[in-house]
Amino acid sequence: MGYPCSSLHCINESRATDTACGSGSLLLKAAKILGKDAVCNGFYGQEINITTYNLCRINMHLHDIEWDKFNIACEDTLTSPQHWDDEPFELIVSNPPYSIKWEGDSNPLLINDPRFAPAGVLAPKSKADLAFIMHSLSWLASKGIPLDLPKRGFHQCAVTVTNDSTLILTQIKLHRSQFPWRFRSQK
Repeated sequence: MGYPCSSLHCINESRATDTACGSGSLLLKAAKILGKDAVCNGFYGQEINITTYNLCRINMHLHDIEWDKFNIACEDTLTSPQHWDDEPFELIVSNPPYSIKWEGDSNPLLINDPRFAPAGVLAPKSKADLAFIMHSLSWLASKGIPLDLPKRGFHQCAVTVTNDSTLILTQIKLHRSQFPWRFRSQK
């Protein structure tokens, strides 16, 4: 059984990022499947929790990703993204905490943020789902691939931009049985 990223081995990434990287497991999985040298311009991530941020940095080093090949930032991805100068990314992997509370429309500056402005509306304060997806799509390279791991299964998003700049998003959901390491039965 292959991993979710196994179908990506044929593309040539130069940058990979995880929008809420936690301990770095998705970045490391991408490095394992694609080969760490396939991501020639580095691995990027952002994590809000300082303990997990430090764990991610150590994990990258312990898995032979050289210090100069990754840049992990400690900050809130939605309100203070740290990799503006590094985007666009050819591969975005993520398993962010989708249903968390966030500032949303209580912060009037966010509606003008280039990541959220195209929608003309912000994600509800009680659910940051739309905000995380819009953040990822806005930082995605034109031929990039976004991968998303929600709580109930795996999605691969195919993004197409038409001639009139209309964004078409397709999600492919695979059954949880295809990812036994992700969904362990609770006893």
